[in-house]
Amino acid sequence: MNDMNKTANNVMNGLNRNMSKLAVNSRLQDSSLYNITETVATLNQIMNGLQAKVTDLPYLSRKADIPLTLARLRGRKDNNVLTWNDGRDLILQGDVQYENTEKCLRVKREGHFLVYSQLCVFVPSTSSAVHFTQSIQRRIPTGWHRVLYKELSVQRGRNDCTYMSGIVHLDKNDCVKVGFSDEEYIISNHEYNSFGLYMLA
Repeated sequence: MNDMNKTANNVMNGLNRNMSKLAVNSRLQDSSLYNITETVATLNQIMNGLQAKVTDLPYLSRKADIPLTLARLRGRKDNNVLTWNDGRDLILQGDVQYENTEKCLRVKREGHFLVYSQLCVFVPSTSSAVHFTQSIQRRIPTGWHRVLYKELSVQRGRNDCTYMSGIVHLDKNDCVKVGFSDEEYIISNHEYNSFGLYMLA
């Protein structure tokens, strides 16, 4: 009888210990879930704030006395030479101008600029694969200096597009342009090729 009582007591003590552990674990899980919920809520607030800042970028990234400066050009090919269209697709606003001779954008105010370019190429099936390169270049006293660079391998019989962008500091009267290789493979349609910039600050 005593042995049975001892066994029963041991079982009850074990159950009590397990119940205590379960209660502690439950509280920890509740606490963890609460912390996770709080973290997610905080991240949502941060993301919403970032989204609002990106939406308001044209208005918040510049000082009040600096005019909105942006440019967008479309590229087309004339006689197998890529030129940047200065017609209805051209957008030039603020302290920037396009120089047709060197095919570059000149800024008339020092600052940080987001510069971008997209080029699309097509390699005929009768040609070999092409290792196409694209760059954003800045003019310095000794010539043109490459500040952004990208490579694209295009197989024959295929077309592909390469896009690049980056923040570049430019001084007053600095110029930037798009450099590339294998010009003959660039698609003629101006809807596919673009070049531009936006002044951040």
